[in-house]
Amino acid sequence: MKKINNIIIAFASLSLLMSCGSDDDGGAAIQPNPNPEVQELQPGAAQLIFPLRDVVCTTGIFISDTQSNVTFMWSETENTDSYDLVLTNLNNNSIQTLEASTNELPVDLLQNNPYSWTIISKSNASTLTGTSADWRFYNASQGVSNAAPYPTVLTSPVNGISIASGSAQLTWEGADPDNVDGVNDIVAYDVFLSATMDLTVTTANVTATSFTSEALTAGTYYWRVETIDSVGNRTSSQVDTFNVQ
Repeated sequence: MKKINNIIIAFASLSLLMSCGSDDDGGAAIQPNPNPEVQELQPGAAQLIFPLRDVVCTTGIFISDTQSNVTFMWSETENTDSYDLVLTNLNNNSIQTLEASTNELPVDLLQNNPYSWTIISKSNASTLTGTSADWRFYNASQGVSNAAPYPTVLTSPVNGISIASGSAQLTWEGADPDNVDGVNDIVAYDVFLSATMDLTVTTANVTATSFTSEALTAGTYYWRVETIDSVGNRTSSQVDTFNVQ
């Protein structure tokens, strides 16, 4: 009889433990996850529409003697909740980021000023983004007949690099929004190179996009390039440096 009682007590205890376990977790710990991790969906890259690439923009609304309002437009993209318009003033390299909930945004711009723009597509459900191409344009004033060139882009030597003593090969890129049959109206470049910040013209009216200096001694050198178009408009690059060892 004692053995039977022990069996009954053990069975009751086991039943109580099973009941407590069920009350603690409601069975959730053994249920399969009905929502497995979903891969983030990346927003698409927008196609830029307006302002057009490398053109003189004269279709804005002129709101003052110095500003006009231009509506930027781009294609809608998938998996996207909002967009960032990243706008760069190419004269001073200042960057402005403007958020848009649709695929167009009016912006007040300086007249007679070159800009570049890019669209970043964003999603509220993802950390991934989509990035468009980068386009340049020139925001003109009323009655403009010829736009200034884009600021010259220095390509080599890379800013801050060290090179061996001797001649330095300087290269750059020039572009102008006044295109006729794919040809801009740049006529020449002025090259400025000096061992001091007080830059003076080293060589004027260079028609190529490269220049070989005379032999340079050890030290730090500063240089910039001005682009000149057919009516005398000038636009300068930033000042870069390189070290001669």
